[in-house]
Amino acid sequence: MTTTRILSTRSLCVIAAVLLYGAMIASLSVGPMNISFSDSLQSLIPSQQDILPPHVEMIIQQVRLPRTLLAIAVGGILAISGAVMQGLFRNPLADPGIIGVSSGAALALP
Repeated sequence: MTTTRILSTRSLCVIAAVLLYGAMIASLSVGPMNISFSDSLQSLIPSQQDILPPHVEMIIQQVRLPRTLLAIAVGGILAISGAVMQGLFRNPLADPGIIGVSSGAALALP
């Protein structure tokens, strides 16, 4: 029985990177103050930052961009730790409860 791949690994990585970049731009646009999608794109290009009003540039660069980058980093770290745990136990259904991490985390809650 032969299986055919619909997408190659390389094209899947490219699609995931494009989707991540799109989600990052969308997260820079969404918030209590409405900032357009094009302004969010312009804020990431150094030569285009002079066009934006200073308050929009400050909101994106000092509030929304660090929050977005931290969310991407935390998501990546959680994905890597989950993959390591699944590989360590050779169980695709492995979760933190196997080694007691959930119980230890619950102990620290007030």
